[in-house]
Amino acid sequence: MERRVFTLNHYYMDTVNNIKEKNKKKNDERGGINAASPLSFTFGSLGTPSTLVPTNSTSSITYTAVSNEAQAAKDIQIALHAYSKVVEKRMTDNIGQTCYYHFITKCALKMDQFLSSSMPPSQLVQYMREPQKQTYLRNKLTHSIQACEEALQLGLTYM
Repeated sequence: MERRVFTLNHYYMDTVNNIKEKNKKKNDERGGINAASPLSFTFGSLGTPSTLVPTNSTSSITYTAVSNEAQAAKDIQIALHAYSKVVEKRMTDNIGQTCYYHFITKCALKMDQFLSSSMPPSQLVQYMREPQKQTYLRNKLTHSIQACEEALQLGLTYM
């Protein structure tokens, strides 16, 4: 298993980027207080309203006063969420593989060995063969379905 899943798995960065993009779209649609901020995970309004700081006489820069701690908290929250998604996928894969391994090696193969060694193949085939009554009922049902289909086709041609 990987030692640092978030650094070796592309799904981690994809998740982080998707969350950042969704939050950016949400802030742009809202036109909210943190619209200039690149991230806004679940914190509503951490900063003060946007203000204009004149740099030249002709231009000005809009900024949102968000502290480094607030920005770091957003980044950490996004990173933890993405990491939990990676771990969730990893655990799902591991559990599925483990269950499959134990079912096949501990159950199915043991049953096959036991059945193969306990009785002759001719007797196994006899046990596995479908009962004659079941075969008769299945064939009867198949013929009934075919008759209904033919009647339906015949009815459609006269309409």
